[in-house]
Amino acid sequence: EGPVEVSLILETLNKNTENAARLVSEVTKQLGSARVPSPQGIETCLDFAVITASDARDPELVKKFDAVAGRILKT
Repeated sequence: EGPVEVSLILETLNKNTENAARLVSEVTKQLGSARVPSPQGIETCLDFAVITASDARDPELVKKFDAVAGRILKT
């Protein structure tokens, strides 16, 4: 094998990013809005994980985490 060009690496990374975004979009459509609670309790696993006081949280960062931790970050 010969040397690898950075441009080819970046092209592959960009394609993978696009593929991952498409995959997540399709999977979320198939999941639908109905949700059954997890027997392991994953819905509440972050309840005591965030120790930063709500008034000290960066609002822009809180927005980024809304999909995974919105329930506990909204105060």
